[in-house]
Amino acid sequence: MREPIWIDEVVAKVVHSRQIAEHGGLPGIRDLRLPQSDLAHPRHVWLYEAAPSLPRLGAAYGRSLVADHPFSDGNKRVALVVMLLFLDLNGWQVSASEDELYVLTRDLAAGRLREDELGSWLHQHAHPV
Repeated sequence: MREPIWIDEVVAKVVHSRQIAEHGGLPGIRDLRLPQSDLAHPRHVWLYEAAPSLPRLGAAYGRSLVADHPFSDGNKRVALVVMLLFLDLNGWQVSASEDELYVLTRDLAAGRLREDELGSWLHQHAHPV
């Protein structure tokens, strides 16, 4: 597999701003180092795991952004959008209802879903387009 198209910090910040504008919440970044660290996590998986799949890398984005809470508000929304955007940019589509995605993100944030479980879920619900 060729190297994926990654989500950079500017894109994540725009996603955050749009989510706050559309759904409300506090703007701003809680810790300036966290977005960089969270967005680097999937690249580390790419470099150090043997042949990670795109769903696995998407899960790395989702878990990292949810777990670290880099933004003042809207972290679950940003994590979901960035994860789906990453897959979309790399030619994959997730087939799931909004309710399923809500429960998935909520469970991830509550610690009821691990990164590897999220990756498995994405393998079952995502496909190349």
